[in-house]
Amino acid sequence: MKPHTGWFSIVQYCPDPNRLESANIGVLLFCPAMDFLEVRMSPDNRRIAKFFGPLKSDWHIIDSFKKGLAERIQKEKTQIVDHEQLLDFVDRRANLIRISPPRSIRVVEPKQRLDDLFAELVGETLVPEA
Repeated sequence: MKPHTGWFSIVQYCPDPNRLESANIGVLLFCPAMDFLEVRMSPDNRRIAKFFGPLKSDWHIIDSFKKGLAERIQKEKTQIVDHEQLLDFVDRRANLIRISPPRSIRVVEPKQRLDDLFAELVGETLVPEA
């Protein structure tokens, strides 16, 4: 299969934007030539707890933010057809869940590439859904 240009971003939890400290909790991969835009999110909050210890935040609120982002991507994926629109989507995120600026990447098998990025950048292996 021929490689295509794609862009990936890291989804991060940032409890205090003034400190610029964050924990990687997901990865977004966009490959317009393959009509692919998906996000993989950590199924739990262990990584956040590891970085920041016990938080005053309610874990349910964090889970809600993560779920909301994944749903927003699914809802808007047909409207994001190029790099500029992806940048616009990323720039509109402004709560405790942030998305890093997209970086270019070569993509052959997008689902596998997303899983590999997730394992590398978030440090978790997803359990396949039954």
